[in-house]
Amino acid sequence: MGLGRCCGVYTSFRLNIMVVILETIQAIINGVASLFNKVWDFIGGIPAFFERFIKWVIAYLKEFPIVVFDSFMSAVADVLNSIFELMPLEFIGTFLDYGLVSSSSSYIAYIIEPFRVGYGLGLIVSAYVIRFFIRRLPVIG
Repeated sequence: MGLGRCCGVYTSFRLNIMVVILETIQAIINGVASLFNKVWDFIGGIPAFFERFIKWVIAYLKEFPIVVFDSFMSAVADVLNSIFELMPLEFIGTFLDYGLVSSSSSYIAYIIEPFRVGYGLGLIVSAYVIRFFIRRLPVIG
């Protein structure tokens, strides 16, 4: 009876060790599988990141010509504004008062003045200058 009991304890001890070893191996396998799943989820998220990134780049490139054109037209407007600030528009009125028209016939100046010819000529000249620059643009002209 003592020998059987001793062998039973030994066998049960061996079984307990085997169970602990198998549970440890199972825990290691579960940990590796969990790590693999996390890595797989991360790799699966990379295409979504690149998709969002490419959509952002496309949206930026769609807006880029508008921003460039707006900046260019602002620069052209500033240049034209400074050109026309330097050019006195009163020279037409001076021409009408003291120039050829007033010396030959003063009633022509009297008729032209209410129509603001000086202002109109300035508008026409600026329109032709802007048209000239717009026709030089490769996309629009």
